Amino acid sequence: MYEAVSGALREVYRRERPGSVLDVGAGDGLTLLPALGAQRCRVGVVEPSAALLAETVAGLERLGVVHESWQVTAQDFVAAHAGRWDVVQSSFALQSLCEADKREVLSWMCGHASRLVLVEFDVPEVVDVWDPVWFFDCVARVERGLREYGADRDLVGVGFVLPVVLGKFSATSPPANHEVSIVRWRELLGEAGFGGIRVRRVADYWWRPAYVVEAIGSS
Repeated sequence: MYEAVSGALREVYRRERPGSVLDVGAGDGLTLLPALGAQRCRVGVVEPSAALLAETVAGLERLGVVHESWQVTAQDFVAAHAGRWDVVQSSFALQSLCEADKREVLSWMCGHASRLVLVEFDVPEVVDVWDPVWFFDCVARVERGLREYGADRDLVGVGFVLPVVLGKFSATSPPANHEVSIVRWRELLGEAGFGGIRVRRVADYWWRPAYVVEAIGSS
C-alpha cells in the first residue's frame, strides 16, 4: 500500500513540478522519501513524534534534500506558521484529528497551499464501535491483515493497528481516531474553500480502500 501511495505522490510531483512540499504528519517518511526520488525541492515535515521525525530527517539528509522540520502537532503548526507551499500533503495522519481540528487545519492548508494531496481510507460511518456487526467485522479485518505480514507484523501492529484501529475504542477518554468517509473528506475540503477536488482509488488494503484526494487551494 505504501508503495502505491508513494507512486501516487511521485506522479503529482512529476506533473506539478513543485518548488516546495510540506508533509503534515510525515511519520518516518515511508511515503514521502520514496516519492521524492530525484525531485529537488524544498521540503518541510511536520511530525509530533521525535523518533519518527528523526527517521524522516535522516532520510532527507541522505537524499541531499533541502528541508525544515517541526516536532509539533498539525494544530500547533498551523497556529504558528504563515508560509506558502506549492504542495501540502498528508497521508493517513489527519484521521487522528477531531472534526473541529480537521476544519481548522484544512482551512489553513487552503490558504497556504497551491495544491493539497490527501491520502486517507474510505471508511463507513460508525455510530457505535461496540455494535456487534461492526465490532466483529473489525476484529476479522485485523486478524486477516496481520496474517499477511511476517517480519513486519510488529511494525504494522504498533504503527497502524494500535493507533488507528484500536484508537477508535476508549471507555474513559475521547477516541484517538476520527476516520471519516471519502465523501465526508470532500465535503470538508469544499467547506474549507478548496476547489477542483479530484478523487482516485490507489490501493486496496485489509482495513479499507485507500484514496488520493487532490484539491486546489486559494494560495
